Amino acid sequence: MKTSVVVCTFNGQRFLDEQLQSIAKQTRLPDEVVICDDCSTDDTWSIIERFAASSPMPVQLMHNRRRVGVTHNFEGALRHAKGDVIFLSDQDDVWLKDKLEYVASLFEADPGLGMVVTDIEIVGEDLTPTGMSMWQASHADTKTLRSFEKNPLLYLLSRRNIVSGAGAAFSKAVVRASLPFPRPMAVIHDAWLAQVASCVSHVKADPQTTVKYRQHPDQLFGTRKIGSPMEIGRSHYQAQYQQLICLRDRLDYCYDSRMIEALDNNIHHIRARLDLPKALPERLTAIAQEAVTGRYGLYSNGIRSIVKDLMLPGTETDYLSEERTPLRVAKRISSETLRSPSLRMRRLR
Repeated sequence: MKTSVVVCTFNGQRFLDEQLQSIAKQTRLPDEVVICDDCSTDDTWSIIERFAASSPMPVQLMHNRRRVGVTHNFEGALRHAKGDVIFLSDQDDVWLKDKLEYVASLFEADPGLGMVVTDIEIVGEDLTPTGMSMWQASHADTKTLRSFEKNPLLYLLSRRNIVSGAGAAFSKAVVRASLPFPRPMAVIHDAWLAQVASCVSHVKADPQTTVKYRQHPDQLFGTRKIGSPMEIGRSHYQAQYQQLICLRDRLDYCYDSRMIEALDNNIHHIRARLDLPKALPERLTAIAQEAVTGRYGLYSNGIRSIVKDLMLPGTETDYLSEERTPLRVAKRISSETLRSPSLRMRRLR
């Protein structure tokens, strides 16, 4: 089984070399490293070239002609990855030395796996331990992980995402099914890949820590966003709606009725919120009709979203919390919405 590591960079000169060296020092080296730079203006490209010249494994170098952003930078790089298992790498973390060997062994033990996601250690800018992991920060215990493995898409659609690209690896089949990425994108690349993996394969959430996840002021994403309010405007809902339609269209890979029903319910919910009338009486009726379906609790933020839809008629901004109650949501989905036989997934070959 061949492995690829995909690294995307942009103005990452402060920490990039340390991350690249951690990949080069793995107990099992990848069969290739694919690096795509998104028009950096600092010394990033020089660092990449020096690494490629001395790397113990093959390195593909690519440089975008124009800025495309982190999500579509990963999309472009993934198109060039040839491995059977593909790892994502941020530019500012540090891999533990046995990360690739350990995760690759999980794929080798189960050819039906489409995604493995591990926990990651949160560290400071100078790699000082914080005593906290990503899953601890998001309150994901063992029971949560097992529930996630059983119904991963349902967790992702209910806005409870325990998948971080820094701790994730995907099969070639999942990456192939994810391309091209939808446009516009309502989530970033790792969340989209996780949604696709949940539809076309089965997944594993392993509690082993495999990455030192560096927190610093310049990073694009970080744990500071976990559980904090996220401003979402109408354009985001429109993008999310189109993205779910795209995901639904790719479900010819999946014949599990629960996946289809969950997606359809989420699509109907977003459409209902997009179509709320501006006039308060009609808006009240529409919100009440949507509320009785239970979808506000499953796919938005429950009573808080209902109140905001009532109090802010005609506006284009809502505030949703990323933090969910996963076990409650999973139980409601399994008991009320998704009355079907046990998960039956067709593996991609």
